[in-house]
Amino acid sequence: MRDQALTAPDGRLLARYQRRLADDDRPMADLVELADGVEEAAAVPALMAAFAGWRVGAAPPLGKALVAAGARTHRHAHVMSRDLRRDPAPAAWLAPPLPDGYRLTAVDRPARELAPVAELAYPPGHPDHRPEPEEPELEAIMSGRLLGPLLPCSALALDADGEVAGAILVNDSDGEPPFGGPWLAQIFRRPDAAGLGTALLRRALAAGTRDGLAAIGLAVTDANPARARYAALGFAEVLESLSVDV
Repeated sequence: MRDQALTAPDGRLLARYQRRLADDDRPMADLVELADGVEEAAAVPALMAAFAGWRVGAAPPLGKALVAAGARTHRHAHVMSRDLRRDPAPAAWLAPPLPDGYRLTAVDRPARELAPVAELAYPPGHPDHRPEPEEPELEAIMSGRLLGPLLPCSALALDADGEVAGAILVNDSDGEPPFGGPWLAQIFRRPDAAGLGTALLRRALAAGTRDGLAAIGLAVTDANPARARYAALGFAEVLESLSVDV
């Protein structure tokens, strides 16, 4: 829902957007959409001035125009969603096949035990690699501070020694779709644990179906090969977004 308005000094509507916090706690103007009749060339200087220091998310053409004006590209992403009412997940996915020696459990470990696995899953060169430590963001997701309460369809994968080998974290975020409601904030696994990612995702979809969730949404980076895996598991693209730092 685009509930905020950006106006020109003469009161003319330039754009509507959704205000939220970015993952680094800076303000974000998301889903920016120009008003009818407003040209990019006229709107970009106003957007750059109004959102200095913010992150801005928009359709790729507008995002690229902001980059040309001096903004820095943050992420080119595809927002996807699986409708669990029209396309419920099979109940058998509540106990998906797992690689030998692994088991799924509730999220009952602190963020510091998940962070090393997330960092292994997204090494330098991966489209979603972050140079910053993963623990602070994971703690914010798991505590509900960043996106809202963690949902029961979240889970950990443990190895035979009881160590964390993977995780899926789904939050009940505020607002309306595509960014509101159940949101898959993180999914990752150790590189040597092939098959755990699919198992975690199947279990989350089945648990969400069991719990009456309408849908689960996510965002995947354009170059991330996981995008095809999400599509194979019933996720459909809702929109494409280019986020930039102004």
